[in-house]
Amino acid sequence: MKGLKLLLLACAVFAVGCGTAPEEVALEGGALDTSSKELATCTAWCDETSVSCTFGNTCVVNDGLGVTCDGQFHACPACPFIECRDRAGYACYPERLTAPCCRNGVESICRCRGGTWLC
Repeated sequence: MKGLKLLLLACAVFAVGCGTAPEEVALEGGALDTSSKELATCTAWCDETSVSCTFGNTCVVNDGLGVTCDGQFHACPACPFIECRDRAGYACYPERLTAPCCRNGVESICRCRGGTWLC
């Protein structure tokens, strides 16, 4: 019971003692300037990868197509798989296993040879 009271007290202190940054910040010379809104990240899933962007006001997600942040569209990559260079050299099993990957935006294949991916 004592632990619960301490937890509630800590929450109350945190809520009162911490707040958001002020919207107006004094600049050198005493002039005031309104700070920008905090940015958030918006992500759309694209087959085996994703595309993200940061936004201040609006975010529209179209999984499989792309994401729109503050009116700017970011399309899913033409090749939906991991980049070949990001798979190359990592351990794999069994021997002769293949996996799709992207090389310069075009679908390619990585092969498991000698226990590592060759792409």
